[in-house]
Amino acid sequence: MSILYFFSVFVVANNTTYEAQYCSCTHLTSFASTWIVPPTPLDFNYIFANAGFAQNLTIYITTIVIYVVFIFILLWARRRDRKDLLKLGVTPLVDNNPAHNYYYEIVVMTGQRKAGGTDSKVSFIMSGENEETSVRDFEDDKRKIFRRGASDRFLMAVPGPLGTLNYMRIWHDNSGKGKMQGWYVKYIAIRDIQTRERFYFIVNQWFSVVEDDGQIDRLIPVAGREQMQNFSHLFSNHTRKNFNDGHLWFSIIGRPPGSRFTRVQRAACCLMFLWLEMLVNIMFYQVAPPAAAKSPIEIGPLSLSPAQISIGVQANLIVFPVSLLVVQFFRKSRPRNMRQSRIKVAALANKPKRKLRRRPRKTAPANYSKLEDFASPSRIVLEESNKPPMMINPTAGTRAEPSLVVPPVPGTYDETAVQGGQGAGYLGGETSPTPQGDATVLIQPDKPKRRKKFSFPWWCVIVAWIVLLLSMAAATTITIFYGIQFGNTETSEWLCSIIISFVFGIFLTQPIKILLLATFIACIVKSPNADEDTEMEEDEEEFDLGNDEEYLHTVSGSVSTKKRKLPYKPPDPEALERAREQRVKEIKMYSIFREIFFYVVYLWVVLVISYGNSDPSAYRMQEDFFNELVIGPDSVHSFNKLFGIDFLAFLIDGKQINSHASYWAYLHSTLVPAIYPQTWYNGDPSPELDGFLKNQNAFILGYPVLRQARVKMGECEVVSQFTNIVPECNVAYSFGNSDEGDYGPGWTLYNTNVTDRPQYNFTAWDEIESYPVLGRQAVYAGGGYLAKLQGSKVEVEALLDQLFEEAWFDRYTRGVFLEIAFFNAQVNLFGVIDLVAEFLPTGGVETFYRIDIIRLFTYSNGFGAVRLACEILFLGFIVFFIVREINNMRRTGVKKYFKDFWNMAEWIIIACAIGATVVYFYRKYVTDNLLEEFKAAGGTQRINLQYVAYWNELLTYLLGVVVFIGTLKFIKLLRFNKRIGILSTTIGSCTKDLFHFGIMFGIFFLAYALAFYKMYARSLYDFSDFIFTLETLSAAMLGKFSYDGFVQNNRILGPIFFFFFMITITFILVNMFLTIVIEAFSSVKRDITRQSNDYEMVDFMIGQLKKWVGLNNKPKSEEKKPNAVTEKDNHDPMSEFPEKVDQLLDCIAKVYFDASQFEEVIRGMGGSKGDNPKTTKKRMILTG
Repeated sequence: MSILYFFSVFVVANNTTYEAQYCSCTHLTSFASTWIVPPTPLDFNYIFANAGFAQNLTIYITTIVIYVVFIFILLWARRRDRKDLLKLGVTPLVDNNPAHNYYYEIVVMTGQRKAGGTDSKVSFIMSGENEETSVRDFEDDKRKIFRRGASDRFLMAVPGPLGTLNYMRIWHDNSGKGKMQGWYVKYIAIRDIQTRERFYFIVNQWFSVVEDDGQIDRLIPVAGREQMQNFSHLFSNHTRKNFNDGHLWFSIIGRPPGSRFTRVQRAACCLMFLWLEMLVNIMFYQVAPPAAAKSPIEIGPLSLSPAQISIGVQANLIVFPVSLLVVQFFRKSRPRNMRQSRIKVAALANKPKRKLRRRPRKTAPANYSKLEDFASPSRIVLEESNKPPMMINPTAGTRAEPSLVVPPVPGTYDETAVQGGQGAGYLGGETSPTPQGDATVLIQPDKPKRRKKFSFPWWCVIVAWIVLLLSMAAATTITIFYGIQFGNTETSEWLCSIIISFVFGIFLTQPIKILLLATFIACIVKSPNADEDTEMEEDEEEFDLGNDEEYLHTVSGSVSTKKRKLPYKPPDPEALERAREQRVKEIKMYSIFREIFFYVVYLWVVLVISYGNSDPSAYRMQEDFFNELVIGPDSVHSFNKLFGIDFLAFLIDGKQINSHASYWAYLHSTLVPAIYPQTWYNGDPSPELDGFLKNQNAFILGYPVLRQARVKMGECEVVSQFTNIVPECNVAYSFGNSDEGDYGPGWTLYNTNVTDRPQYNFTAWDEIESYPVLGRQAVYAGGGYLAKLQGSKVEVEALLDQLFEEAWFDRYTRGVFLEIAFFNAQVNLFGVIDLVAEFLPTGGVETFYRIDIIRLFTYSNGFGAVRLACEILFLGFIVFFIVREINNMRRTGVKKYFKDFWNMAEWIIIACAIGATVVYFYRKYVTDNLLEEFKAAGGTQRINLQYVAYWNELLTYLLGVVVFIGTLKFIKLLRFNKRIGILSTTIGSCTKDLFHFGIMFGIFFLAYALAFYKMYARSLYDFSDFIFTLETLSAAMLGKFSYDGFVQNNRILGPIFFFFFMITITFILVNMFLTIVIEAFSSVKRDITRQSNDYEMVDFMIGQLKKWVGLNNKPKSEEKKPNAVTEKDNHDPMSEFPEKVDQLLDCIAKVYFDASQFEEVIRGMGGSKGDNPKTTKKRMILTG
């Protein structure tokens, strides 16, 4: 049994010899194979032998382009990195008092909303439990602040701690220009420098006269835990941070300025990541996995094959470790040298007349050595002991608590320096006298130390650069080797696949991951926004002064620049309203400019696409086909008028086709000579012109086909009176009585013993890809009986003679369709010709033709690139219009939105544009398939472009509607003209009256149409169909009619009905229509409230244009600032009097008393300016 099993499984191979036997077996192949999919091996002999540049243009040009583009990106990134250094600093407020030494860092985050930045002057008041600031201003003369999406940092100096912050009032004066007036604030973060306590004010509101509620002054409370954990706040903050810092590609543009990971490093990592991805992709491109790796693993609805798992694991082992190592080294390596503290730089900039000095440190007595170890001189506070010792704890968020009280130690510190007065304040303060008497020493707690995160040594950056360059060089080299081995064609296919996957990964996959992560954090974790300044602070020196450093006093003799703070003034409501009106007009003006510009571009794009679908040579080509195939070269022109359009019937020898015999004569004398080129002088055909028409320009795609549609026998019953006389009858064509049977020659019964004749076998429409045809008498199905006019000229003529003798056309024939498809390479145009002959049951023949000239190769000439660009813009415009109209619908409401005619017109344009896009791509898909089949068959297979012609016609209709309505929109753009506005208002005001008039007009017109159709349907062609009747009467209203026809065919009722028709319709109803319109026009013209005021914008736009070009002759003194809303028009000069007095006193102190401020003179005289004599408690803080 085992031997039988062995021989049933193993087969002796052909290479078996006497010395060795070889057997092949598949039994253990899958079991013993591995899941590991090896990459494509490299053939270095082939690579080095075929490494020429011309042989491998794709891979070499791709490499060059990638590196050139990234060089420019690196140069740009380096420039932006240098600019980011300016953003690391903190701007001291211009109104900081040099004597104030308690600092707060303010971070203002401007939102990403459109026009969210501002140039207006922003002011604020900050209020805490202990104190409230005066009006402070945000200004920076070195750089622009409050830009869209920017984060601005400021340093505010105050006399002492404000305590726990409660609220913040913030406003601006609306002095910006244009879109820089308003301001969208996302949040404001405030950090107490001394205690590192943080406060957040979540705003997410507009400070604008035209957005939201129109307010530019808001009171913002400090955010609590609930506000900090709000979903919208967490989601937006984490999304912004992850996009700007976490997304490697997007962070090149949005990188936070304080990050150690520079833009240059990020761009270099992106380049390395790109090459590594290209490497792993090309290594496993079209690799055939082992048999064991092909069987899928089902996990619920998911299906993974071992090959996919293996390739994914190997790819990640190549890309992930290197990328993770390089990115983490760049991101978490400490700088080699610490930056100077930005807070310290700003604080020193705030004290231009002061500098640091070293002072000798005095030691405490021996019995106070432990106290010396516990308290630094910079943390000692002297207070009078008139009240119980209390100290305001600078840690924000706590109330005043008792401090540690220690008895004074005489002589421990420099009493002269104390009495000379180091200022009060935690960082070296303003000079104030030391009280004479007992004092209590209070120990202020040390500032909490910040916890530093893990970081790598500075030299890891060098290691990261080395790894990056080596990885990039190796990946580039191996990728080029694979590209050489694959060749240009396969490399191009691989390049397309990697570009698509890479773009989808950057712009779709990674953003979705970021959004999902932000959603998870906002919904589940709910962690407040992380401290974005931690990394920035770790790279800076400590802000605190050394124990042996202090600020020197302001240089003597300088004049104080301190300004008296003005009280808070709310915005003037009248000025606010004026600014709102001005801004609304400006917004409307810019909206008009944008609308006109985008509409002109859109209309140009539509016209390029629409008229690019046609060709100037199409008419000439159609005329040539008409002369060659319809009338023939020797025929005489004869026209029949139908539907007001001139149709030329089929002619042969000057006679119309009106019978079977005349149609056969047309085929012999006109068609056959036209579809074959002229022969040589000896009568032989030219092989170079095989397949061309007689004109030697148009190539026949396959061969012409005659298709016949028939009706079944016995579908008609002869009336009883003629049963013995007329044996049978037949009916008109319809889908129900269409004949689909097979017959023998001469339409005899089908006999299986006789050789089939394909001309008598029914062919379904899907076999020949033929579609229904709309004729004059019926709609004919796509199938039928085919006669292929294939072969030489002699063979085709013999086939036609045979069919004529067998009476292929008989009394059951209802339609004959001659279908030909051409291509003219000279003009890149296709032609589809359908010559239709309808054989009527009455015995007559009705003929018509259809010649479609189609442009299917739209990108073949020099204009193709422009057309392609316009098509891409067209798709962009469609998306833009959809988003815009949805927003408009949401703002105005659905019912009110669709009451506007132009809104409905917009949706009609959008629908037709989307339909045209779908039809265009489907037409291209069908055409490509047909041409591929034709090419695969060597040009001998017939292709039917009838289906393509139908879709091309539908595309033409859709584009025509888009062009028509788009052109009508010029009326909307001209609504700012007063006269155009009145006309549009007139039409709107008389719409209801015109609707009722239309009902009455329709009844009268329909009545006359029915009467004329009844009277002339049998005698006049123009009234033979009800549609023809409506068109003929419409033309009669315009004066185009034949009165002789009315009289000759109905001498009594005809003239009477025609007379009343002209009186009723032309003279009465038309004049009623004009009366309604004129009355509405007069009413609108008299009533000014019904006129549109859009034309007022024209005056405003002209005025703004004059101002821009400098044609405004109005003196500057007469111009008012319409935007400023925080200052009253009637300014009181007495409000500046106290400040002027202070400046005068400081000048007197400088000149006569050699003091910098008058306050020093008062203190030297034993008093203090502004002191309250009842005050008993004084406080001084010495800084070491």
